[in-house]
Order: sequence, then C-alpha cells, then structure tokens
Amino acid sequence: MKRRDFFKIMGIASGAAITACKANNADRKIIPYLVPPEEGIIPGIPRYIKSTCTECPANCGLDIKIRDDKPVKLEGNGDHPINKGALCIRGQAGIARLYSPDRLTEPMRRGKDGKLTAISWETAIDSFKQALQETKSNGKEALLLHGLSTGSLHSLMDSFCKETGIERFPELELFNHNSIKAAYRNVLGLDLIPHYEFEKADVIITIGADIFETFLSPVEWMQQSSESKKNQTITWFHLEPHTTLTGSSADYRITVVPGSEPYLLGYLLNKLIQRKPLPKEVLENIPIIPVEEVLQKTEIKKEILEQLLSKLDKSKQPLLISGGVSLTGKNCSVTASYTALIQYMLDMIGNTVNFDHSFNNEKLGTDDKIFELQKRVKENRVGLGLFSGVHLFNTLPYLLESVKEIKFKIVIAEVGGPLTDIGDLILPLSDPLESWGDTEPRKGLKCLIQPAIEPIKNTYGEGDIFLALMGKPLSKTLYRDFISENMEGLKEDWINKGFIETLAPTQTIAISSTLTIPKVQGVYNGQGVFIVPSLRTFDGRSSDILLLSEIPDPLTAVSYDKYLAVSMQSAKEKDLTAGDVVELKNENARIILPIMIATPL
Repeated sequence: MKRRDFFKIMGIASGAAITACKANNADRKIIPYLVPPEEGIIPGIPRYIKSTCTECPANCGLDIKIRDDKPVKLEGNGDHPINKGALCIRGQAGIARLYSPDRLTEPMRRGKDGKLTAISWETAIDSFKQALQETKSNGKEALLLHGLSTGSLHSLMDSFCKETGIERFPELELFNHNSIKAAYRNVLGLDLIPHYEFEKADVIITIGADIFETFLSPVEWMQQSSESKKNQTITWFHLEPHTTLTGSSADYRITVVPGSEPYLLGYLLNKLIQRKPLPKEVLENIPIIPVEEVLQKTEIKKEILEQLLSKLDKSKQPLLISGGVSLTGKNCSVTASYTALIQYMLDMIGNTVNFDHSFNNEKLGTDDKIFELQKRVKENRVGLGLFSGVHLFNTLPYLLESVKEIKFKIVIAEVGGPLTDIGDLILPLSDPLESWGDTEPRKGLKCLIQPAIEPIKNTYGEGDIFLALMGKPLSKTLYRDFISENMEGLKEDWINKGFIETLAPTQTIAISSTLTIPKVQGVYNGQGVFIVPSLRTFDGRSSDILLLSEIPDPLTAVSYDKYLAVSMQSAKEKDLTAGDVVELKNENARIILPIMIATPL
C-alpha cells in the first residue's frame, strides 16, 4: 500500500470514529466540500424542486427531494391539481431508473458485423443526416414513430418533421382509449376524452374502468374519491368481469359476463327518466330488451339491477364511466356509445363529465394504424424509422418483428430494450430528472419538467436531441430556451409551482346529426383472454425498473414476471392448478405463462 493511500484511509477511519462518539452529528461531514455549494444550500439538509412524473400519461406533479445535489426521493406535489400530494408506486420508483446501471451511456452505431460500437454525438448526427439523404435518394419513406406527446415537444416534433421531410406517423399507444373517443365523436361530434369530476358525484357507476390502477388518471381519481367520502355520502357500484383493486374498493362489486355490458346499458337507456331528452330517432334505434334477457346475459341479480336503476333515477349528480376490459372486443363501440347517451340524458355532461378540461390526446392514432405500419414496411416502402417514446414495441412482439425490416432504424432511448436490440443508430436519452420538458395532460393545465441533477451519462434530453438533428448546436439548455419561447417565458412562479392553469375553451354539447347506433354482437361464448395494464408496469414502459418487480401485487401477492389469471371454473374444466405452465398463441404471437387461480372476492 502506498503511504498516501494509508494516511487517506486512516484519516477517514479516525474521523468516523470521532463522530460516532457523539449522539447528534448531523451537522458534521467526514469530507468537506472542496467547492462551496450554491447560496442557500446547506450541506446534508435536503431541498425540494417541482417537476412532473412521466411514468404514465397522467403526468402527476412531483416534489423531488435533493440532498447534496443528488435526487434521493420522489413524492407528490401537494399543490398540484392532479394528484394533490399523492404518488403511485410507479411514480415513486421512477428515481431508480436515474441510477440504473443498465442505462445507455453514449451514442452507438451498428457495424456490418452486427455489433454496436460507441461513437461521438457529432458522428451520430452525421450518420442520421447521411441515412436520411440515402433514404430520400432511393425513393423510400422516412417515418417518425412516437408515443403520446403534448406541450412543447409536440410542437417541436412538428417543426422537426417539416424541416427534415420526415413523415410524422400517428402517435401510437397500447392503451389509447380510442373506443371512448370514437363514441363521443359518434354521439356528440367531439373527438375528445372528457375529464371526470368524481368529487361532484353522489352516485358513481364504473363499468370495467380500473380507476384506481391504470385508467387515465388513477392517482387523481383515488384522491377525489377519498375527498368525496369525507365530504358527502356517495354510493359506488363497480361492474367488471375480473377481480381488480378498484372493484375491491367499491361499495358494491358486481361481476358481469364479458361482452354483456350493452344489454345492461340498453336496459337502463329505455327505463331511466330522461332529464335531457334524446331525439326520438335515436331511441327508436336502441332495442328494447326484456329484463329476463338482461339478467340471463349479464348474470346480474335482479335486486342489483333494480338498485342501479333506482339510484341513477334519484341521483342529483350521477357519474357513469365505461372503460378498461369492458371497452375491448366486439361490443366495445356499443358499450361506449350507450354510456355517452346515458351521460347526455342524465345531464352528466357539463357537470360530472367535463369536456372543457378534456384529456389532451387527440393526436393518438387508432388501432388500424398499427396494421397500416406493418403493411407499409412489408411493401418495402419505409427506408428509415426514427423511434422515440413509443412503448408498444415492448409489448407487441409481432410488431417488433415487422419493423426489423426497415433498412435504417434510429432509436432514442434511456435504457436498452427490444428496440435498441434491432436499432442501427442508438441515441442515449437523459432521464426526466436530468432534463427540461413540459406536458399538457389535459386542456388548460401545463406542467413543467425540470432537471434536478446534471446528466450523469453522456446523454441529452429528447428536445435537445431533436434540435440537434435539425442542425442546431448540441446543448443541454437549448430546449429549455425553446420551451421558454413556446410558453412566453419560464416565469418564476411557474418554476416554483411546477404547473400553470389557464382557461380552456368551452365545448358546445349537442347530439350529433350523424349519430349511428352500432349493433350488439352478443356475449362471449366459451373462453376469452383479456390483456390488461399492470399496476406495476402499466403498458410495459416501467418494466425496466427492477424495484417494481419486488413489490407484490396487492390482490394476488404475486411478484416478479407475468402470469395468466384463470377463473376457478375454467381451471376446474381444464384440470389446471396454480403454477401450471400454459401456452397462448394466435396468428401474430405466442407466449408461455404460469397460471394463477383467481379467487372471487
């Protein structure tokens, strides 16, 4: 051992021994600051800044706890209108990604041998320009593929595509709630998803929408529900074909046969007293279903059906929502349209169903856009694909196989995954805790993302990367300036609060003149498989946070890996026991999973 190292170790050890003798030594440090900290920062004492969570599209407000210039804890922003101080497990675990050893550290280019080699940012940008030029000279298409985006980033990507000549493909999300949007477009002529006002309701009926887990803005709904129970008496019915945390929290959990929801809603449509009458031609197209058929199709008890009808009729401020598994499959459009009609006739719209502050996702592509992408790639029309913030490739292996055929694939990512495994040029992304950004999760609410630490790796924020690809100089503050211009200045009160609220335009509500009532296709016969979002990983975007795998599911106590929940009846019919491994396959995909027997509540 060198003499200098010996004295260094002994100095630290002796300092630790001395401080250990004192009961309170929080004001002392073994190694002092070599460079004095900024004014107002006290060594060892935490400080907080405001930001926005990006683990799901809800965009809850964050309080980032910083100690010694390092983020150490994420909590909810108590003043934020969405989550009011609460934060889900995904949001709190998001800090683990910042310090993950699996993060991408520098740009990489795939060579002819198929291996990725580290390159400089300047070389990476030149590679992009060269690939784009070759794509255009060969008469091929160049596409930007992105998930849901809002705020300044959405505007920047529009400018990027216009300047580079890259086509901006419709935004893709696995859970896009397009059935809800399509229903309101059909019934009211509004291509929007409304904001639901739980705190105003005295009766709530949720059909399939797991409002406490993954539906739109779960932390917000949980907070509103909690406040409502303190302030007034509410009755909450939750109808679902499978067991959820939401169902276990409702006053009444009702099991329904999958696909039978339109029979229940059609019955209510014809029996409820209309506060805002529907046009006669609309009602004539809604079939009158005998109560016996409703009970037989849904398997709901008669007294429950009568209670639902009575509660809705007597309620002053009812709220009815359909979503989740009830808006998948062959009857999703009927269920969503019937829900919208009941909301209109019971005067929920403008009260407990608010379109003025609707969710900001009009740019999301419909499910058929996935097939369009596959078709264009198969026809060898796409020569370059730029992927950023699109998560469904992690979940849909058949789609990943399709885009492999694109000649040059550029992937902007923070952590390696299925896309980086096939990418030709990898651009490493800074964590949201290291970069500037903003979001607008719903109309009239703009939320700030601001860095709590300098980038740990040789990475840049998403906005800075797009600006660099447009020919701007590489900078970790250029996108901040872009946001400031886009928002007419980053004012101090916005930075301190983490959000600003503005007036949203008022929506005119009226029954659409082109309304058509879709036909009921019947209930599911035999076995059905439903893919639902995860409380721990959502649509798979949080699966790289290994900490979340160690948290047991609150209902099943299952941790780690995926599983297939099978009803007790199905398990008995197929002679299955918990832990058996089964194979699920169709023409697009194949998956092998262990099973878990779902016990009813």
